[in-house]
This record gives sequence, C-alpha cells and structure tokens, in this order.
Amino acid sequence: MEICTPEQFSVSGELTDDGNKKLADYLVGFHAPNIDDDAVKCVKCGSHIFGGGIMDALLSTFTWGLVHGEGFCTECNWPIRMYHSVDLDREEKSSFQFPLPHRCYTDDSHETEVDPALGHQDSEK
Repeated sequence: MEICTPEQFSVSGELTDDGNKKLADYLVGFHAPNIDDDAVKCVKCGSHIFGGGIMDALLSTFTWGLVHGEGFCTECNWPIRMYHSVDLDREEKSSFQFPLPHRCYTDDSHETEVDPALGHQDSEK
C-alpha cells in the first residue's frame, strides 16, 4: 500500500521546507487515499467512504467512532481519521477534514504492518 504524502494534498498558502517535513511526518501514519470516480473508497474493501454532497448520507460506509475525528468503514471496520490537526509553520495548528485510512500494525514496534488489501500481515516492512 502506498503511504500518504504531502504531494497528494493542496495546502492553502506556501509551506516552508520545515512545514512540508512536519506534514510528511504526520501523514506517514496513513495510507494514501483510494480515490475513484471522485469518491474516496475504503483501502480494504473498496466501499464508498466519502464523496461530498448530499448523497454521502445514503452511500457512505464511514461511521463515526467514539473518539473525536475518528471513525471506521462499516463494511470491514478499517480505522479512518476524518478530522486532522497538524502543527505546521503557522502560529496556530492547520486542520483539514478528509478521510485517511490508518496504517495498522500487529505490534507496538511498528515492524509488521497489516496489509488492508490482503487482510493479513504483510511480510515486508
């Protein structure tokens, strides 16, 4: 799975090299969004997570969790963060709303990553 990078987002205003590094450091904890036909799809099961507009209320499989900004895919339970707040170069934190699937690991050392497409442990680190 591809890791999320700053190049996949448009940021209002210019970021310094330090700001880009901070954003990259934050985004490394997420998979790149799976976008198809102007809708964000789940990285594990491919169901419709987010597309914007009124139809999301009917089509979306994103469900809010108990923690603010966090949720999951109702079809396969893959964890997704919708609300993001990142300390970049500005005086206050930058925030954005976009569904990004978490990268998940089988242990606290982050050595063995779970591959959402396969649904089991990935042998590569």
